[in-house]
Amino acid sequence: MNRISTVTIVWFLVQMSAYISQAMAQESAVAPGTVNEKRAQDVSDFLTFRDPFLPPDLGDAVNISRLALERFPVSDFKLLGVMSGPLKKRAMIQGPDGKSYVVSEQMKLGVRSGVVNRITTNSIIVREQIVNAIGQQEFLDVELTLDRGQERSSGGG
Repeated sequence: MNRISTVTIVWFLVQMSAYISQAMAQESAVAPGTVNEKRAQDVSDFLTFRDPFLPPDLGDAVNISRLALERFPVSDFKLLGVMSGPLKKRAMIQGPDGKSYVVSEQMKLGVRSGVVNRITTNSIIVREQIVNAIGQQEFLDVELTLDRGQERSSGGG
């Protein structure tokens, strides 16, 4: 057993013994024949604590990033750059909140259930579902392109 787990176990046992001794002291102070509802509540609270030996659940952290990409319209995002790799291309975009995000094809983007359809060397194309004037669903392609003028002006001057 390594040192970290031993220290954790000792800490847990000390906490448990202090909790039990406190509960026993409270129980002896209660008049016989009465129900100690507070003690029952304390025990149920103790049983709902997270197990310290299990890793924390990080599922919510991943969903927060996904929700941030779906909070704003596609047209409010700005394409900062395109990265190509051996398997697929990725794009770095900046949201209206000032944060940068890396997206790849088939990721959701925008408030209208948009999906990144294609990433080219200088743009990304997002396909959104919209409802037209007669109530039919249609697909609308929105293109975000790199600002080439900004690229030239930041050059070695």
